[in-house]
Amino acid sequence: MFENYIYDYTDYVVLSIVNDFSENKIDRNFCYKLVDKVEGYYYAFEEGFIDASRLYNKLTEEIMIEELHKNWNYIVIYEGD
Repeated sequence: MFENYIYDYTDYVVLSIVNDFSENKIDRNFCYKLVDKVEGYYYAFEEGFIDASRLYNKLTEEIMIEELHKNWNYIVIYEGD
């Protein structure tokens, strides 16, 4: 399930970080720190150290909720006709 969308979701998380920086919600150093963290998790996924579900959980819980303080309980994926 997550495998189909994990690339788009990873991009979304990075864009959320950059957006918060552009809106002066976070400073440059914190922005770099978070992007590096996302890249590290993504590398672990690409190398097979973690699966897509674990990557999704790390991006959601550690980055979106804990670091960016987003009200982020779940993501909905709609596949329509």
